[in-house]
Amino acid sequence: MNKIISFLIITFLFISCEKYTTNVSDLTLSGEYVVTEVQVINSNGGLVQNYSFGQTYSSNSLPHPFNNITTNHFRIHFTYSEVYMSKEVQLSNGGWDWEYGRNKPYSNKGISYARIPYSYNSYVLGKFDFNYIPKNESSYRRIIFNVISDLPESLHLSGLEHAPQAQNGPHYTLVLKLIRVGP
Repeated sequence: MNKIISFLIITFLFISCEKYTTNVSDLTLSGEYVVTEVQVINSNGGLVQNYSFGQTYSSNSLPHPFNNITTNHFRIHFTYSEVYMSKEVQLSNGGWDWEYGRNKPYSNKGISYARIPYSYNSYVLGKFDFNYIPKNESSYRRIIFNVISDLPESLHLSGLEHAPQAQNGPHYTLVLKLIRVGP
């Protein structure tokens, strides 16, 4: 009888501690980020090319503005529910002229992003998506990013899967490494 009670007590202790040791998956995207590194990953998971320190990644198979990403110049700003994107265009007052976002040249309304349901749990940060109309196109594009890492001052995203040589050619995924530069 003592063994059964001891077993139940020990089991209860382990189960009750689980909620305190389980990592809670909560995204904190809000803020302004600059892309500091772009990694091109092939479909086997191998690194094909790495762009950093002002280098430019270019691909005609991706929509604008992701078709030309210059590291340390391409910015993404997340508010609570919207995303703004830009190649770096600084105004004389110190602000930024965003190419995409609310009341901007290529979007007449805000670009809302949302976390994809069931793509996250206690151990996986999950995915988020947004729809927008790229420059020189007339229909919406859906962009899906998988959140690899969400630290207080940095963010790592993977996504933008593309095949530059059509369906039978190699398939690539981009990993964007971002550093927070503002609130």
